[in-house]
Amino acid sequence: MRQLENERDIIELVLEDEWMMKVLHAAGALNLPDWWVCAGFVRSKVWDCLHGYTERFVLPDVDLIYYDPSQTDEAAEKVLEQKLKDLMPDVPWSVKNEARMHLVNDIEPYASAVDAMSKFPETVTALGLSLDEQNGVVLSAPHGIRDLLDLVVRPTPHFKQSPTLMPIYEKRLLQKNWKSRWNQVEAATTHIYMVRHAHSVYKADDELYRPLSPDGEEAARKVADLLADVPISAIISSPYKRALQTVEPLAARKGLAIQAEEDFRERLLADRPQDEFDYAIRKVWEEEDFSWPGGESNLVAQHRGVQALQGVLRRYQGETIAIGTHGNLMALTMKAFNPEYGFAFWQQLSMPDIYKLSFTGLALTHVERIWNIS
Repeated sequence: MRQLENERDIIELVLEDEWMMKVLHAAGALNLPDWWVCAGFVRSKVWDCLHGYTERFVLPDVDLIYYDPSQTDEAAEKVLEQKLKDLMPDVPWSVKNEARMHLVNDIEPYASAVDAMSKFPETVTALGLSLDEQNGVVLSAPHGIRDLLDLVVRPTPHFKQSPTLMPIYEKRLLQKNWKSRWNQVEAATTHIYMVRHAHSVYKADDELYRPLSPDGEEAARKVADLLADVPISAIISSPYKRALQTVEPLAARKGLAIQAEEDFRERLLADRPQDEFDYAIRKVWEEEDFSWPGGESNLVAQHRGVQALQGVLRRYQGETIAIGTHGNLMALTMKAFNPEYGFAFWQQLSMPDIYKLSFTGLALTHVERIWNIS
C-alpha cells in the first residue's frame, strides 16, 4: 500500500491520475480567478490510496469554486457548468463563485476562494487543487493535511465555534457515512475528564460557598499531579466553591483560566436541607420524575447536565477537557449515555473522583476511571 507523508506526495498522486489531470485542465481552460477543484475530489483520491483501492470512488459532485466579485449572478455559474459539461460530459460538475456564497451561508463576505474553503465543514473537506501559470499542480489545505493523512474527521474552527453550525457537521457525519467506504476513517475523539469535587467542609445552608477541607485541598493537588501530563485544552467547572477549588491546582499547573458553567452545579435536592437525606435521595433516584419541594427531579437535573456536556462536546470537538462538577449531577449525566451509571454508581463515587469519558461526536464510546489514589 502506498504511503503518503506530505503535500508533495499528494501532488505526485494527482499527477499520475490521468482523469484528475483532465478535470484540472478543463477547469483551468475557463480562466477563472482564484479557482480550485476542491473537497471530495481531493479527499476521496487520498483516502482511496491510503486504503489500497484501485477502483475510483464515484463522486456525486466535482466542485469547482472561484472568486470573482465583479460577477456574482448565479446564472453565470450555470453557464460555466455547461461549458465544463461540453468538455467533460460524464463529470458531475458543480460551480460556485465564493464571492456570493457568503449570502447563501449568511456570514461575513469571504476574502478569497481559499478563505471560503477554510470555512467548509470538515478539515478533510477544506482541500483544493489548481494549476499554476506553468500548469503545475497546486494544493491548498488551509488546515493542513495531517487529518487527511491520519484519516481523522473533525470540524473546521469555523464550524466548531458555532453552536448553529455544529449540528450541521454532526448531521453530515451521519449522512456521508464515509466509514462505509473507507473503513479506517474515524471521527475525532473528544475526551472529557469529569472531576468530582474533593471533600468539603459541610454547611447545610451554604451550597455555593462550601470550601474544601484540608484533606480536600491535599486531594486537589493530587488531581493536578494525576492529570499533569494530559493535554487538556480547557477547564470548566461548576461555580460552587468546592468544585472550583478542586480544579484550581490543575488550572494553575496548565496555565488555564477556569470557565465557570452554571449548569454543572450540583442537583438541587430540595429548597431546604432534608432531615432524612438517605431516604430523600433514594426517593428521587427510584422515581426519576419525582422532585421534593423546590428541588430538581432526576430527569430535570439530568437534562441540564447533558445539555451542558453536549455544549462542551460541540465547542471542543476532538480536544481534551476537564470538568469540575458534583457526584449526583455527574452520575445522572453519565446515566443518560449508559444506564449502568445509576444510584449504586453514585454511592461508590469517592471525593474526589475522576472518570475519563471518550466521545465520537455526541456518542459515548468509552469510560475509564482515572482516580485510583487511596
